[in-house]
Amino acid sequence: MKISPDGQVVEFQSRDPYYTREKSGIKLNTVRRFLETVDGDDDYRLLVSSLFHLTKIRIIEPTTNQSFERFLTDVTYFDGRFIFSWSPQEG
Repeated sequence: MKISPDGQVVEFQSRDPYYTREKSGIKLNTVRRFLETVDGDDDYRLLVSSLFHLTKIRIIEPTTNQSFERFLTDVTYFDGRFIFSWSPQEG
């Protein structure tokens, strides 16, 4: 996971078949688990501190380096997982 310097874009990697389904609009969300450890988890803290500023999600397929961006429509925390949902239109 990465968050852009301006705090508005969260970036994740995704592999096929998920990447193709996410890019095409068939699958409009991704579920990510971040463990909050006793020693602290930088990704978790960064994500939580950025939640109110995030407007877009970028998904990257790491083997081809292809990517797409979409506008976030919702970020939900449930049962130790973050669910990121987005609009099917290009962002």
